[in-house]
Amino acid sequence: MVSHEKYVPGFDWVRLIGSILVVLTHFGFFEQAYAASPIRYRMFAVLVPVFFMMSGFLRKNHFSKKLVFKQVIKYWAIYLVIDYFTVLYTHYMLWRATGEFDFARVAGYLLKGLVCNYGHSIQLWFIPALIYPMLLNAFLNDKTRKIVIAVAAVLLVFSSSMGDERLSNWLNEMLSSFPAINGDITGQGLATRSRRALTGLLFTTVGFDIDTWKVKPEWLILAAVAFGIIEFSTCYLGVAAILLSILCFYLVKWLPGQFLCPYHMEISLFSCLMFFMHIFEKDLFHHITDSLPLNFFLILVFNLVITFAVSSLIRSKRQTVNI
Repeated sequence: MVSHEKYVPGFDWVRLIGSILVVLTHFGFFEQAYAASPIRYRMFAVLVPVFFMMSGFLRKNHFSKKLVFKQVIKYWAIYLVIDYFTVLYTHYMLWRATGEFDFARVAGYLLKGLVCNYGHSIQLWFIPALIYPMLLNAFLNDKTRKIVIAVAAVLLVFSSSMGDERLSNWLNEMLSSFPAINGDITGQGLATRSRRALTGLLFTTVGFDIDTWKVKPEWLILAAVAFGIIEFSTCYLGVAAILLSILCFYLVKWLPGQFLCPYHMEISLFSCLMFFMHIFEKDLFHHITDSLPLNFFLILVFNLVITFAVSSLIRSKRQTVNI
């Protein structure tokens, strides 16, 4: 639970609605809308950047460096547990289908999980992309953060403007000079992971630093529209998308809803479960139904039951301690 003084109602709205939208997107509910108008669809793809900014903002304003470090350890533990479970589950299903179990390959995957998210559990990319910037920003001053924001933004816009195919080909040529890693890492894989890492670094740092800015929303709107006319047809995370994400963060901060504060714990638990459940996507209840809407409904009910069970247990323990 959080105090009313530190509570930002809009953040819970984003956790509640945004986590559901993320799962719906991964289930393919918006594929037709994207196919009909990919440019318009991309203009509203600001949800993940806003989540990163929320995390940076909360850690900067509500936690000490010591507590930030503890939060990083907790996130990393969650990441490793789910990552390892996913790897073992995948190879267990392979063993049931073929009767073969490659111990060396599984051990290699688990070792890589200690350092980065490469080669498995790709849906978990947002955890390392949040952990590293959070730990970095906890020990940077505001001036240094502005430099990090500028560098990350330039690199992100540059890589996005090149396009996936061109960037992948360029990285493949670069990797060919390093035979030791060329077989394990592809240009496309490196481009995807680098762009995601830059996204986490940029927007988490913006969240840490945004309280020191003196920016009028009107300027962001005009700039986003101006750049959008130029680049949205070719660029996903370009200048317009960055400005639009920052504008959405400001709008989220202004949202009312103090009545949600007593349910902050339930909303946080539910949003975390929804994010992690999307890793399994259609496989979680595939033995019950092949219907995507029904599959999504089952995941929704499943998460609600777990959320209220866990939150009730926590509240009862706290009441017992207080008594």
